[in-house]
Amino acid sequence: MEDQVQQLVTDFKAGKVTRRQFLQRAALLLGGVASANALLLAANGAPFKQVIIAANQAATAEPTAAATMAATMSGTQAADIETSMITFKTATDNAPGYLARPKGAGPFPSVVVIQEWWGLDDHIKSVVNRFAGQGYAALAPDLYRGVVAKEPSDAQRLVMQVQMDQALGDIQGAVNYLIAQDYVAPKKAGVIGFCFGGGLAIMSLYKAQNIGAAVSFYGNATKPTDDDLKAVSAPWLGIYAEKDSVPEDQIRTWESKLKEFGKTNQMLYYKGAQHAFFNDTRPSYNKEAATDAWAKTLAWFGKYLTADSTATPAATMASTMAATVKP
Repeated sequence: MEDQVQQLVTDFKAGKVTRRQFLQRAALLLGGVASANALLLAANGAPFKQVIIAANQAATAEPTAAATMAATMSGTQAADIETSMITFKTATDNAPGYLARPKGAGPFPSVVVIQEWWGLDDHIKSVVNRFAGQGYAALAPDLYRGVVAKEPSDAQRLVMQVQMDQALGDIQGAVNYLIAQDYVAPKKAGVIGFCFGGGLAIMSLYKAQNIGAAVSFYGNATKPTDDDLKAVSAPWLGIYAEKDSVPEDQIRTWESKLKEFGKTNQMLYYKGAQHAFFNDTRPSYNKEAATDAWAKTLAWFGKYLTADSTATPAATMASTMAATVKP
């Protein structure tokens, strides 16, 4: 389908198809009129904001179809971003964190990125930057207060020293910091975590406040009880790997119970993938799984965190950007 969409855009720009023909074919390829209209705007070189508005309509109404038009958006530039190390307040102290956001006044939706057991390393900072490039104000709290592990033994020692209440306090502080900024809307934050951070992202769903949506990558150290699942406060996308320590039947049980308790959720299980398959600095990296998981992450936040907000620029079209973003 990607080749067909690209060819349609090329033919339209070359004058080989009319506007009506373009819209008819685009609607068939992408599954809806809203997606077709967004594609037309992009093909015509419309200002980014107009494309975003149309694509957001497509993502809200037809998230699957909208994601498939991502290949046509290669001419659309990601947001220019600014980055900094900041300090924000928690309930007990001040915590450091890495902040990246699009340049401009916003408003932008926000997301808290929670580290793996290695700490706030360059990989986690790159994830923060990628969210900012998609139009989010993104903040990764430094749970280790400046220490980054180089070896698994160091990471294990550091993660065992973490006080979970303090870690959750850091996450809540990061959420509070983001939603207090004038350039952030809506006043709920997304949360995403990886490995150790994936477990904390899950816990934030039933322990933190002002969470708009959450994505957890292989949060294998957290085993929520039925009461925890009943207390889940926001839509949850769980992402797991076949060659990891979490069996598929366990996540399917969570999925079933969450549905029983009326909680919006989806559990993805990537066949052949290993733990930490998203981390492109590790031997475990799986490009195919990582690409798909990133696309679904953007679609999840696009649908449940930003769909009803006025946030700009690129985050409101998250469901349409998957194929053009390097995982």
